[in-house]
Amino acid sequence: MLDHQCVKYLYKYVYKGPDRVFMEVRSAEISQGDEIKQFVDARWVCPQESVWRIFKFPLNKMYPSVYSLDVHTPNMHELLFSENQAPSDQVEDENASRTMLTEFFTRNSNDPLAQQYLYR
Repeated sequence: MLDHQCVKYLYKYVYKGPDRVFMEVRSAEISQGDEIKQFVDARWVCPQESVWRIFKFPLNKMYPSVYSLDVHTPNMHELLFSENQAPSDQVEDENASRTMLTEFFTRNSNDPLAQQYLYR
């Protein structure tokens, strides 16, 4: 699958909404043709979502945002570069060697107040 197809699929899947069903409710009596039919637009909710809604937790705009924290050995962090960019240029770039982990250690070594925070 191409990259843009993956993104389109994931975007569609995330925002598709819950499963829904349309059903017709009829009385036990024989209904006449001119009666108004009652339709119910129903959906089912998983246990996790129901608990989340019962306790009235927010369903969007979570704070603080969650970041994936990379852990790596010294000078063995991941580098990203495009097809038309030489990997050697990326290796020599000063900013490429600065990762969230290295900046965390730099901040902790320079700022005593930052030592109260954990990298997790």
